[in-house]
Parts: sequence; C-alpha cells; structure tokens
Amino acid sequence: MMTYQRNGKTNSKSSQSSEQSDPPPQKKQGVRVNGIQQVLDMLRVADAPFRESLLTRIAAQDRNLAMELRRKLGL
Repeated sequence: MMTYQRNGKTNSKSSQSSEQSDPPPQKKQGVRVNGIQQVLDMLRVADAPFRESLLTRIAAQDRNLAMELRRKLGL
C-alpha cells in the first residue's frame, strides 16, 4: 500500500503494518507564562507617561492589580 506524507514523500506499507496501530500521541509540555512578571518588565522599560497611562487603565478594570504593580515597581 502506498501512502503520502505531508511533505509529498511516499511510503510503501505492507498490509501487515497497516493492521498495527500507531503509538498514542505524547502529551505536549506547556510553557509556563508569568504574566505579571512580563508586565512588570515592560512597565520598567516604558517611559513614565506611557507607564502611568497603562497603570491608570489597568486600575479602571482591576484596582488591586494596579496597586500590586505599582508596589512591585516601587511607585
């Protein structure tokens, strides 16, 4: 039996191998993201007016988060 792969190559499989099942897919490892730390890193390099603008907008949605960011930034 002839099969086609995504890269266009062909594989020739015997009827015996097609009866065997493929191994189950392995679980993919996730990437841990620390969003607060990334925001802090961005705010540290931002100029003061832009940083203040962002913190004000964050405070409008989540006052506690804005206070935590200000505290960690030393503002």
